Amino acid sequence: MHISLKTLIVATFLFASALFVAAQNSEHEQKKDSLLNAVATAAEGQAKLDAYYDLNAFLYFHEQNPDSVLKYLYLNEKEAKKQNNLNAERNVRKNIGGLLRNRGFYDKFLERAYDDLDFMAKHEFWEYYYDLTRKIVESYRYNGQNKKALEAATEFYDQARQRNHSEGIQSTLYAIGFCYAANRRGEDAEKYFRMSLDEANRSGNITTMKLTCYYHLVSTLVNYRKWEECEKLLPLWEADIKEYEKEESRTSNSLYSDLYTMYLHYYAGIEDDVQAEKYCKLLEEGWPESDIVRLVTTSTWATIYQTRKDWAKVLEYSEKAYQLLEKRNLLLSMTSLSQYKAKALNYLGRADECYAEIEHYAVLRDSLANQELNAQLDELRTQYEVDKLIAEKQKARLSFYFAAGVGALLLLILIIWFFYSRKIHKKNISLVEKILEQEKDRAEIEKLRNIARENTDAGALHAPSETDILFEKLEKYMGENKPYTDEKLNRKILAQTIGTNEKYLADAIKRNTDNLSVGDYITLYRLKLANTLLLKPAQEYTIDAVIFEAGFNSRSSFYELYRKKYGISPNEFRKIVQGKK
Repeated sequence: MHISLKTLIVATFLFASALFVAAQNSEHEQKKDSLLNAVATAAEGQAKLDAYYDLNAFLYFHEQNPDSVLKYLYLNEKEAKKQNNLNAERNVRKNIGGLLRNRGFYDKFLERAYDDLDFMAKHEFWEYYYDLTRKIVESYRYNGQNKKALEAATEFYDQARQRNHSEGIQSTLYAIGFCYAANRRGEDAEKYFRMSLDEANRSGNITTMKLTCYYHLVSTLVNYRKWEECEKLLPLWEADIKEYEKEESRTSNSLYSDLYTMYLHYYAGIEDDVQAEKYCKLLEEGWPESDIVRLVTTSTWATIYQTRKDWAKVLEYSEKAYQLLEKRNLLLSMTSLSQYKAKALNYLGRADECYAEIEHYAVLRDSLANQELNAQLDELRTQYEVDKLIAEKQKARLSFYFAAGVGALLLLILIIWFFYSRKIHKKNISLVEKILEQEKDRAEIEKLRNIARENTDAGALHAPSETDILFEKLEKYMGENKPYTDEKLNRKILAQTIGTNEKYLADAIKRNTDNLSVGDYITLYRLKLANTLLLKPAQEYTIDAVIFEAGFNSRSSFYELYRKKYGISPNEFRKIVQGKK
């Protein structure tokens, strides 16, 4: 069997790769076993905690399975509690929270975060306490709980103010700004970031919190293209980093990564391609393994070469940056780079590819429009929640000052309501008794009317009028056939049914009642039937069933007519009647 040289090379490469991975895994397992053995054999006390520290430091960065890392972190926490070593317990609590956040388990982080807060406060680890408050707010935001994030931030700020703790005030002001920035409320975000920096300047201390706040403030200014403000802040930020390094007697590359990134955005924004190139190179040389740095610099190179009209380079870097952005689904930047690619292809004379890229650009624009619409809807909802929360906070402050007066007023209202309710209840009982009495009287009247009718039929001095005869015919029809249970019954239908015209019908009803109209006459029968049904248990006839059976066409009209007639609601009538049974 013939095997090509190419196939042989590929197979050899794959085999070597497999061996390399196996060797790496083997080395990992050996190191892990060695550290586990160190924990098992370590003497009780600090030596045991040190062994746990070494094990967890290794697993934190090399173990893919978070449950495996958490298992030993929890054992470490248990050992620290057993030894009553508060510093060790503080550190392991911080590491557990850090792992949960870094792996995206925000729900689990938040579940234990408040217990960690209680621990930090109880033992006065205030630096760790306020660092944790910031992370709680950020986690709520990353978890999509915008309102909860702002509520937590303002609550932590109030606590810090009460304790007059400067670093706490800085941290919580920053957290409030972070909430606003995440919801694209730039002015509010800038306001709170600046307040945090002002508090830091008053304290005279340069902390990592202050430097983090610089980053987010400048980032907000960049997003809103406030270049003059950026120009003022960037040198101050850089000077504070250098002062911080002096105080700590160590350098911190990560702080410069953030600073150089913002310098890069600033110079790219004002189209200073020389300075932008300088910071691109500084970032690439200083942090070659960072995906974020690679993403930022590659996108900026595309912008720089577009300024220089080097279209081949624009196309090269646009394609590289697009691939990096696509992994993170950053549609806005992807759309800009697609535009760069189309422009470069056009200048390079690659028409077919240019047209294809333009079509792709249109698709991205549609997707971006949908994403922006959803983001705007989310922003409107969040803005409403934020404004509502601020209003509630203001209201709470006013309520505090007037608590005694409001309490007295509420008590007075409660007393008035109590006596008023009793009065209304007595009135309703009286109305129910009156309704029942009216129904009884109506039955008696009907009985007397029948007797009178019989006497007339037997022979009377004066023969009944045509109107009286018509009304008696109507009454008999209404009693025997109950046409009023049909919600469509009206004056015209009723007149046709008993063989007369509308005018004679109206005159007959008006003459033999208290000037009732035809509609009022029909309603009276319906209400009479409704009362009969309301006397039955609610399980047998619900209110809706009563409405349907009595011929009313809607709940609202039934309630309105019932209350107008009897001065009480159907529910109240039934409740009182059933209570008497």
